[in-house]
Amino acid sequence: MNVVAPIKEGNVLLPHVSWQTYEQILCDSGDTNAHRFYYDRGRLEIVMPSQQHEKTKSLLHTLVECVADTWEWDFLNFGSTTFKNESLTRGFEPDVCFYVQRYAEIFGKETLEFPADPAPDLVIEVDITSPSLEGLPLYGKFGVREVWRADASGTVTIHRFDDAGAVTYEADSAVLTGLTGAQITTLLTQNKTLSRRDWINAVREWAQTNPPA
Repeated sequence: MNVVAPIKEGNVLLPHVSWQTYEQILCDSGDTNAHRFYYDRGRLEIVMPSQQHEKTKSLLHTLVECVADTWEWDFLNFGSTTFKNESLTRGFEPDVCFYVQRYAEIFGKETLEFPADPAPDLVIEVDITSPSLEGLPLYGKFGVREVWRADASGTVTIHRFDDAGAVTYEADSAVLTGLTGAQITTLLTQNKTLSRRDWINAVREWAQTNPPA
């Protein structure tokens, strides 16, 4: 019998979960489920986002779209789409994800099939508390290009993956070129003292004065 391990407030870790059980849980949870599921070779973590988590996710989501729109870049937001690959016996649901450089490869498709279709260019991950399943190697296995990870303090770090899926810490983004982790953190922090409208205008102003190279 599986033992449910509470790993932190709101989250649980289930060991010895078969692929078939994982897929059934996804099916039973439905598209409107608020939980996030991370599966790695028999271990299933169920993440139940807090209010702070959802607020930070929403801000980063808006920041990416404001910058890309200001630069007149095409992109697609695939939200918390489930990415799973039975041959890898792994799966994840990001907080939010974007196709930017790979936009043309999926444009016009109603649904994506993995691994035939590419993984997102950018995954945003909000870690108000540290997950038990280390997410970064999981993303790398799927071919995600870059992850922005925000912690409880609002600090954003940028991580990229090489062709083998190994993760590296980077100062600046290769997806939204010109944005650094420090600048993302600064823009995120400004939300604490500005109204939403003024904050969005501040993000757009930054993007206007810092066009991509």
